Amino acid sequence: MPLVVSKQGKAFSLWGLVRPAGSATSVTVLAQTAGSKSFRVLKTVHTDSRGYWALHSSTRATSWRVRWTSPAGVKYQGPPIRAH
Repeated sequence: MPLVVSKQGKAFSLWGLVRPAGSATSVTVLAQTAGSKSFRVLKTVHTDSRGYWALHSSTRATSWRVRWTSPAGVKYQGPPIRAH
């Protein structure tokens, strides 16, 4: 589950892909803020029919990750990603 996070001024731009999505689906974006040991749900976003999604956020997190459940019920969680 590719995830890219880039800092744009005081905000962050996140982009990702879930595959094989097969059709539009939902992805849960998680954020870990400074000093926290756990991730919290930032937002649930919808993909396009190819599995791509994008999000802009002003949440100042140190790491992000995504969680997705496939149409077959398999749960996936990506590794923690830092902004570049």
